[in-house]
Amino acid sequence: MRKYKKIAYACVIIIFSSCLHLQKNELKELVGTNINDKKFQSFLNNLNEKPVISTVCKVDITYYYSFPKKGICISILKSNDNIAAIFLYSEGVDNYRQYQGQLPNELDFQNSRKEVESKLGPPDSVEIESFLNYFSCSWKDGTGVTYKNCDASDMSNKIKSITISTFK
Repeated sequence: MRKYKKIAYACVIIIFSSCLHLQKNELKELVGTNINDKKFQSFLNNLNEKPVISTVCKVDITYYYSFPKKGICISILKSNDNIAAIFLYSEGVDNYRQYQGQLPNELDFQNSRKEVESKLGPPDSVEIESFLNYFSCSWKDGTGVTYKNCDASDMSNKIKSITISTFK
């Protein structure tokens, strides 16, 4: 009996580590691929959670695969079923659990805006939305960071969510 437990445990570790490997090295590569692509399908299977499929409004050009327990939401273009963006959430944001995989560009949800900019350089664009209470920055490589408050002068502001997109 013990031999079988060890084998089962080893299989779980291999499956889990292959999922993390994909997230660490290839999450950015999923952006722009079609949802029927083998790599994306493998990623979905490894998430082991059924997506909540939704649209924001009828005129929206995208629909979403949301995985609240995994802290991830995927925006998909309606026109061709290609992945437009991947959103990675910190704990409790929009009822998501915190994303547990490797974040892009060696970011960490505990990073301050100052730490983010020391890793990525100054942002290429900045957006402040006081009504929705957010402040976000984006870089030409397709990385976007939304912070927990909308104070543009707060360099200690922590990461709320990270976006990986084709929009540069």
